[in-house]
Amino acid sequence: MVPRPCDVNGEFLPRNTPPPPRDDTVDWTPFADRPSFEFADLQFRKIESSRGEVDDLLQILAAKNVLDGCNHEPIFCNSQDLEETIDDIPFGEVLWTSFQARYTGPLDESSPSWKRAVYTVHTRDSLAAARGMAGSPNFDGKFDYIPYEEYTAPNSRRFCNLMSGRWAYRKATSISIDQNTHGSMLVPIVLGADKTTVSVATGHQEFHPVYMSLGNIHNDMRRAHREAVIPLAFLSIPKTSREHDDDDEFCLFKKQLYHSSLAQILSPLRNGMTNPEVVRCPDGHFCWVIFELGPFIADYPEQVYLAGIVSGWCPK
Repeated sequence: MVPRPCDVNGEFLPRNTPPPPRDDTVDWTPFADRPSFEFADLQFRKIESSRGEVDDLLQILAAKNVLDGCNHEPIFCNSQDLEETIDDIPFGEVLWTSFQARYTGPLDESSPSWKRAVYTVHTRDSLAAARGMAGSPNFDGKFDYIPYEEYTAPNSRRFCNLMSGRWAYRKATSISIDQNTHGSMLVPIVLGADKTTVSVATGHQEFHPVYMSLGNIHNDMRRAHREAVIPLAFLSIPKTSREHDDDDEFCLFKKQLYHSSLAQILSPLRNGMTNPEVVRCPDGHFCWVIFELGPFIADYPEQVYLAGIVSGWCPK
């Protein structure tokens, strides 16, 4: 059940092999140099200058270069150049992408608007997000590699972090007895969602965010806001007129859109649920991991959507 360390190519290493050193090389890409990065950091993050203020400052610096007879290029041409350079940074958070879905049944002239609408879902690559969290050195010492049992007294077991539960133990055991996954680490995917209405400043705009965490991370790290819980996606919220709001076909479509969107969002993890993925861990080691969908934290109406049951009825 204990995961075995491996190299970046997935070849198992002898026990007690030290982890490979992390690459601490300073790379200012896509900035030309350190001063360019510090200028962008100062204006964009620390001062939070407006585009007009950045443009004015760059024009002043360019004029000074002309007066001094300097022929070198300015740090940035304008605020747009600065923002595009920031967007090109290849490090940090996983980038956002989007996909669209729509009703695929028969249509005619009398079809309601919800059947003709296109629904956009914004998401991140769930596999890249999982890799980023698993490899963060911030979680070193606060990351469980194997399930465990904790007792405060004889026959008095305490359940705390997810990996202290019976579910994690059963899943890790099934991984260890499978010859194709033996030596892999269980990585439970913890999801949460909460459709909410944002303040008046946004016109009471509704959002349906989906959050993601890893079950190996200790609970106190999630409470400490150390990027142990990240936004993974924003689901589309279908709307229609009042006359169709309680229509059975529309209610069914909303549930189908919800489930198909989640399936697409989590599809990058699918292969890693049966075939080991090589992932770097917080301690610096690489190891095989098997992803498993774990708890989904949501209110009761959303749990009804997830389970496909009737509200108020016993799910059995």
